[in-house]
Amino acid sequence: DFNATISGKFNINDLPASFQGFLNRYYPTYVSPPKSIPQNQRFNFAVNTSYIEPYLPLLDMKISGFNDASITGSIDTYNNAMNLVANVPFGRFGNFSFANLALTGKGTRDTLSVAGTVGSIQATDSIRFPNTRLNIVSSNDHSEVSIRTSADNTLNDADLYADVYTLSDGIRVQFRPSSFVLNDKKWAIDKAGELVVRSRFVHAANIRFTQGFQEITAETAEEDASNSQNLIVKMKNVIMGDLTSLLFKNPRFEGVTSGNIVLNDFFGDFHASADLKAEQFRMDDDSIGLVNIKATYNAKTGEIPFTIQSPNEGYKFNAKGSYNAKDTTGLSLNTDLQLEDSKIDILHKFLSNLFTDIKGTATGNLNISGNINSPDLYGRVKLRNASMKVNYTQVSYTIDSADINFEKDGIDFGRFNIHDRYKNTGTVSGKLYEKDFRNMRFDFSLVSNKLLMLDTRSADNQQFYGKAIGRVNKLTLSGPEAACRLYIDAEANDSSHIFIPNSISRQSGSADFIVFKQYGTEMVKENSSSNLNMTVDLDLTVNNNVKIDVILDELSGDVIKAVGNGILKIRAGTTEPLSIRGRYNIDSGSYVLNYQGLIHRPFLLLPDVGNYIEWTGDPYRADVHIDAQYTAERVSLSELVGNNFFSPVVRGYRGDVYVIAQLRDKLNKPDIKFRLDFPQSSPVKSDNDFAQYLNRLERDQNEILNQVAYVILFNSFAPPGAGGGNAIVNPYSIGYNTLSQLLTKGINKVFSNLIYKLTGDRSLRFDVGTSIYSSASLLDPSNTNAASRIDRTRVDVKLTRAFANDKVIVTLGSDFDFNLGSSAIQNANTQWLPNVNIEFVLSRDRKLRLIVFNRGSFDLSGTSFGRRNRQGVSISYRKDFEKLFGKKEDDTEVKVPADSTTNKGQ
Repeated sequence: DFNATISGKFNINDLPASFQGFLNRYYPTYVSPPKSIPQNQRFNFAVNTSYIEPYLPLLDMKISGFNDASITGSIDTYNNAMNLVANVPFGRFGNFSFANLALTGKGTRDTLSVAGTVGSIQATDSIRFPNTRLNIVSSNDHSEVSIRTSADNTLNDADLYADVYTLSDGIRVQFRPSSFVLNDKKWAIDKAGELVVRSRFVHAANIRFTQGFQEITAETAEEDASNSQNLIVKMKNVIMGDLTSLLFKNPRFEGVTSGNIVLNDFFGDFHASADLKAEQFRMDDDSIGLVNIKATYNAKTGEIPFTIQSPNEGYKFNAKGSYNAKDTTGLSLNTDLQLEDSKIDILHKFLSNLFTDIKGTATGNLNISGNINSPDLYGRVKLRNASMKVNYTQVSYTIDSADINFEKDGIDFGRFNIHDRYKNTGTVSGKLYEKDFRNMRFDFSLVSNKLLMLDTRSADNQQFYGKAIGRVNKLTLSGPEAACRLYIDAEANDSSHIFIPNSISRQSGSADFIVFKQYGTEMVKENSSSNLNMTVDLDLTVNNNVKIDVILDELSGDVIKAVGNGILKIRAGTTEPLSIRGRYNIDSGSYVLNYQGLIHRPFLLLPDVGNYIEWTGDPYRADVHIDAQYTAERVSLSELVGNNFFSPVVRGYRGDVYVIAQLRDKLNKPDIKFRLDFPQSSPVKSDNDFAQYLNRLERDQNEILNQVAYVILFNSFAPPGAGGGNAIVNPYSIGYNTLSQLLTKGINKVFSNLIYKLTGDRSLRFDVGTSIYSSASLLDPSNTNAASRIDRTRVDVKLTRAFANDKVIVTLGSDFDFNLGSSAIQNANTQWLPNVNIEFVLSRDRKLRLIVFNRGSFDLSGTSFGRRNRQGVSISYRKDFEKLFGKKEDDTEVKVPADSTTNKGQ
């Protein structure tokens, strides 16, 4: 495992004397002269190791490494020359280790010169010195030492120069002007500083380190009682974090420290004492203030008694205890901590995986004892005015007071009340099992008649978010930190709003035609030390208090807004994909058609038609059954009927048109069909010829899509076949009517608000509308040349009032129809067309209605235009169904999915 060779002119018995003779000239105090100096010794030597590490513990248990090392050199006593080259890949002694050591030594009659580099020196777990270069010139017990090194992160550079004198029982060091950079701050070491360490004697003088207002000095003082020398280290305005970061990174201490550290009796019963004051003290992100620290150390017993006092408002505490550095029982720490209205912000460090914004004050006594790396906590603390935010739900809760018991196996929170921002109350009970806030296990429960349970935004959870308030039948947080489960069984009982995005559409997704060029190297994100792995199971009973928005495309604004009822099972988690199961029956809602952000058309989800959304796992592949209706006002049928022969009532109709959109199949890719409908009291509703004509149009999906597009975009029909380019559409009529619709909508809003201010009655609704058209469409619908001439205007005024809890609806109004030109056929007629309409709701579901009406319409009378009056009574019943004939399909039974986890209640 190692080999050594010697070649040249030598006497084997004189080999030790050959080395001893040279070293005596360099360090005569340490190395005595040989009895005789060998003459004419000229030889080379080499020592090489292979796998020597298993044998090194025979010399010392702390030694390891030194594999594949080589030491070569030569001795020439005739010319007084010595050479040495050493290369060691790795070596360790205790906690100290080095890598890639390379030394070159050259000796003459009276001087030894050594130059070397060390790839890395590991002094402690936190201190590492890479790329160290050293130079030593020694002669007659005097060495000129130069060390240039750097360390990772904290210690950036160091240039150290000193004269070292070897003494018979120690060394004497005289510092030359030197410097080192610590946390980007350059410290200077003054010249003429001296440190002498000898047997039974220590002396320090003029040792001073400075950096701006920071200063560290070391000097000796004689103790009167024993005449022993004490070393006193004085600190003035030293930034604590610069020094502690060399030793450890966590926790992070900051503050300005001043005080004295006294080291006594180096060569007897060594002991030390410290009296420090830290101002502006911070631990991690908690600003504490002034902290006074007193401690002593006894080398014989290993005991370190200490007291820590914090008199700050908000951080008022006293700690008194001891730590035994020589303890072998695992019970090295014993500290009593007294808290007095002290902030609990420090808990954020341990519980940030579950909670943030942890605030409050604690009063009580704690005993911290046992192993310093994993201490036990005992005691009782009173928590007051606390608050915290639950990370997953983003809900903040407040705690007026709670009694917390620290026990051997964890923290017992007992039972206490929490409040949300609406002053709703819930009761929490449970225990946190932990050891030094590691290996945590949860056992908590919550019940509440009404509580804010969810308050998230899309940035918090892109899968589903919103606000939910309801009764918490059961909430449990249970299991170990690496596999915990949050179970919630709740029912909405106040206004709630949930948003469910329906994946990412092409319109709102990233533009794949844009390529970003990357320069440089991306910084590597620091890995989180979180061990939290949580699964969330939500059993939610939703009702009409809950609004659910299914976002089809966030960028375009396509959203289905629904109100209904159902039972939804939602499952998600840290590693668990989102899944939703259950059927949501829709009672009402809306869908706003958004075209390029310019045109917005509201579709209302029809009530009592069996609308629903049903999830079976994948949240983006829900089954959808939705019928939605858009109402277009004051639409003429003249363009739709074209040159077909219908009754004057149909050809002269100008009123509401319903566009019904039917969404079926999967939510992420629904099958959409359209149909047209009219108000129940409309005269065209009972015209059989027009109904058959409409059925023929709806069988041609291309034609019906074309008509729907015209009605939605232009509030007007297109002549049949307009999509093929064979029909003529009057663009002036479309443009004027669209503009008038926008203007009258604003007028209606102003008048409706004015009526409400005067009467205080929201059921009174004022409506005014206007449209223009060609009278030729009444005379001869097939005459496209005449139909393109705009010559008449209609202004509609209506006032609607509901009585008897919306069971009787009365509409009073009038149309004013007048000509715009001077055509002889028009006879300059201006017609006043009064209208009265009374609807009686006869059934609870509002589908059966009795209608009494009196209507006046502008129509052709003989060979001229005039007013046509119609009076009558009608009965209307509305029913939506999938099949006209055949057996009614059974309602689909929705089975509650089985719980996929065990121990549901835990």
